[in-house]
Amino acid sequence: MTYPEMAGDVAAYVETLGPDPVDILGHSMGGKASMVLALTRPELVRRLIVVDIAPVPYRGGAQEPYAAYIAAMKGLDLGRISRRSEADAALAGVITDASMRAFLVQNLESIEGGYRWRFNLDAIAANMSALTGFPELDARFEGPVTVLAGELSDYVRPRDEAAIRGYFPQSRITVIDGAGHWAHADQPARLLKLLRAALGDG
Repeated sequence: MTYPEMAGDVAAYVETLGPDPVDILGHSMGGKASMVLALTRPELVRRLIVVDIAPVPYRGGAQEPYAAYIAAMKGLDLGRISRRSEADAALAGVITDASMRAFLVQNLESIEGGYRWRFNLDAIAANMSALTGFPELDARFEGPVTVLAGELSDYVRPRDEAAIRGYFPQSRITVIDGAGHWAHADQPARLLKLLRAALGDG
């Protein structure tokens, strides 16, 4: 579960769409995978839009709790959970952000006799260092890149601009007013307007 592997999966799908390059949009972890795709397979990407993530490793800050989040989810006794609200309450002691908990418990899948996680927690835990990092790539993507940064988020900081422009010299960084990391939930109308502008659709 690394970004080159994720980018390879996306590349394999894009190749099924035909010979023309495509516009790629990625948020957070998807944004990192999209950046790696553009850097390693630039012929597949016409335009790149990245929402609230930078091509840098993240250590500490808002990203630090993720290992604890995974541990809490793995430790949840799903055999005793009959509703998602019960899982939400059980996770509240570790995952204090209600919106984060809501996002995570959406990934509980109802099965006969209880629930299970849709995603592979063991794989995420085993690859946490790769997921919070960013691969060192000797590459540049020369196409148009839009980076949309949440005003209230710390995932794209002024010090990250050098890394962004180093990999993506044609990048344009725009701040989404009033948005945190989950810009699509915080400011959906503003985000949609910026996406349409980046795609040349007004």
